[in-house]
This record gives sequence, structure tokens and C-alpha cells, in this order.
Amino acid sequence: MTFIPYKILSHIVSPIVASALMFSGKKAAKSQRLGYLPQKIKQDAPFDLWMHGVSVGEIGVVKAIYDEFKIVNQDSKIIVSSFTDTGVERAGDLFKNIPVIYYPVDIPWAVKRSVLSIRPKIYCVVETELWPNLLFYLKKQKTKLILLNGRLSPTSFNRYKKISFFIKEVLELFDQLCVISVKDKERFISLGAKEEKISICGNAKFESLLKAPSIRRQKDIQKRLPLISKRPIIVAGSVRGKEYVEVISALFLLKKSGLNPILILVPRHLERISEIERFLREKGLLYKLFSKIDKDYNLGEVDCILIDKIGILFDLYSLCDFAFVGGTLISKGGQNLMEPASWQRPVVFGPYFYNFQDAGELLLERGGGFLVKSMEELYEAFKMLLEKRDLRVKAGINARKALEELGRGAANNQARILHHFLRNSF
Repeated sequence: MTFIPYKILSHIVSPIVASALMFSGKKAAKSQRLGYLPQKIKQDAPFDLWMHGVSVGEIGVVKAIYDEFKIVNQDSKIIVSSFTDTGVERAGDLFKNIPVIYYPVDIPWAVKRSVLSIRPKIYCVVETELWPNLLFYLKKQKTKLILLNGRLSPTSFNRYKKISFFIKEVLELFDQLCVISVKDKERFISLGAKEEKISICGNAKFESLLKAPSIRRQKDIQKRLPLISKRPIIVAGSVRGKEYVEVISALFLLKKSGLNPILILVPRHLERISEIERFLREKGLLYKLFSKIDKDYNLGEVDCILIDKIGILFDLYSLCDFAFVGGTLISKGGQNLMEPASWQRPVVFGPYFYNFQDAGELLLERGGGFLVKSMEELYEAFKMLLEKRDLRVKAGINARKALEELGRGAANNQARILHHFLRNSF
């Protein structure tokens, strides 16, 4: 078995991993990542479902599928895990009456402790979170394994192809693979998954967005960002690498042409804040850090609000007239194009949107999205949307319709598969 070298290696490095964990993170995270779960979980075991989402976005998918599953499985015992602090916090907010834990690191004795504490009938993981030690030990305990919302970006696919001999063995452990699209199905088969185990279910990440916007969320972010001015607002979200240069340069040209929007700039990585500040000063643009704004601050003359806090981008989209989604002007594959669409906002993005290929293509086809390939085209798209209010409103409506078309039913499709396995396998 090709798994044996991985298992041996993970045994060897386990003391290093354990030591590193003991000197970082929250107390609960340290112990739970090493498989030490609360006594209450052990008492409540076995669980019908163990649902895992690595971080905030995947936890949203878990919630969408969970909601559909509980409609006909009200008495099922479910536990949810995430690996990141933000994922666990988000899960705690969304799942009030079920246990939420940190995911174990993939070292043999840690996953064994977790599995023996939870004793799940079904383990389901969102997207392509393939940790071999955990999967093999779950299978050894006769747990059914289901992949939810499975997807393989070109980058992930090419990386997995290099170790396809190993990935094939891992994929064979799964009893069912619920994938997003035909392209994802083809890629999984190419890596060794059996076609009869694969179902094309759509993208529940989009379905979870259908219910995400709310007046309460919009009002809460408005209180934190008192935009007194009547000026139009552009949100540039998840801006990566040097994309800020293109976005700020486009803003500079808009001001020169007589237009006067407020740009809310949200970098994907906060360590770039200082270099973004320098570039704003070079352009002579007046900016304010989000952390420095209080309720009495007048933002009327500010050109750019630079967000130096994580976790608020989705709510910021509710404030804008239209949005630019980053990671698309450089080859990073893009972030979730449908987040601004869920608020009925037009979406501008670059040519590198392969992480959300289905979303980008449908937004363009339905007239809710605008593709740009350079700073000049970004400026022209911004200018057009600022000057043509009717176009902007119609594009926002079209963006929301594209989301509804793409997302509706995906969570239900996967919930029915979970129900089938729970009802027929035990």
C-alpha cells in the first residue's frame, strides 16, 4: 500500500507537530487538534454525522446542507468540525445546539482519539480536504465516507496528478463523491475515482449565499462604517498581490475624469496594508484605515477606506453600488464571485476566475458580470457602471438571478444522499 510510507512519516513527525501546537493557539484548539475531545462528546457518541469544513467558507456549505438534511432527519446526532479559529467561531455562531470542535491534525494517534470519541456513522467533508490517516482510520471503523461539494481547481488537479498513485488509493476509500460540475467529475475520474460513486450535485456554497444577506447584517456594518456621504461606493474585495495597483490607479483616473466614488479596498492579506498605504499616498489619495474610524468620523472627503480587519468582506458588499472581486487579475483563480451577487450587486472581475469558473461564466452570460483584463479596462468598467445607473441596477438584478440559477437545489441534492446512506447503511 502506498499509504504505509505516509503513515510512517506522520508517526515520525508527530512529536514535532504536537510540540508546535502546544505553543500556539487557544487551549481548546491545542487539545482538540491532538484528539482530546470534551467528555460530553464521548458520552453523546456515537454520532450519525461528522460534518467538516476547513474554514469559514466551507462551514457555510456545511450549514446549507445541514439545514436541508435536518428537515427529514430531525433526531439525527451531528457534530461539526473546522480547522481554523475563524471556522470554529463561525460554526459556533451557526450551530447553536450541536457540538463544534477543532479538527485533529493528521497524525495517527490524534485521529484515532478523535474517531474513537465521536464514533461517527457517516463522515462527510466539504470540498477536497483529503487527510489520509483520518480517512483510513475512519474506514477501519466501518464509517461511511462522503465528499460534499467536491471540486478540483486546475491548480489542485495538476498537483494531485503528480501523486495520482497515492490519491487514487485515498479516493477509493470514499463511498460517495458529490461533485459540483461535469468538469470536476472528469478530473476526479482521471485521478482514479470510480465513476459509479460520483454524483453531480451543484455548488452548495452558492446556495448558502441565497439566505446570507439580511437587513440586520447591512445595518450592523453601516454602524461600524458611517458613510454619511451620498457618493457611490465601490468595494474591491479579496485584492491579492499587486492588484491594488490596478484598482487604485483606476480610482485615480475616475477622480481625474470628474467622478468621485468612495473605494472600500479589502486586501486578502493584511501584511500588504503598509505598502498599499504608501501607494495611496503616492497617488495623492485621501484614505482612512477601517480600524481608525469611529461613529463620529466624517467620511465625506475620503477617497479610499482601507480595511485592516478580516471577516467583514461579505457584509461590506452590502454597502456598494458594484464590486470588484480580486485574485482574478493575477493567476490566483479568484475568490467567490457570487458574494456581491447575493446582495444584488454587479460583479467586475479579471480573466483568472478558474476557482469559480461556473459562477463567472454564468454571470457574464446573464449580464450580471463584467470581465476586464487590464487597469484600463477596469477603469472603463468602473466608469460605465458609475455613469449608467439603469445598467448598474439591471446588472445587479441579473447577478442575483445567476446566483439563484446556479445555487438552487445543490444543498438539497447532497442532503438526500446523506439521508440515503444513513437510512440504508446501518
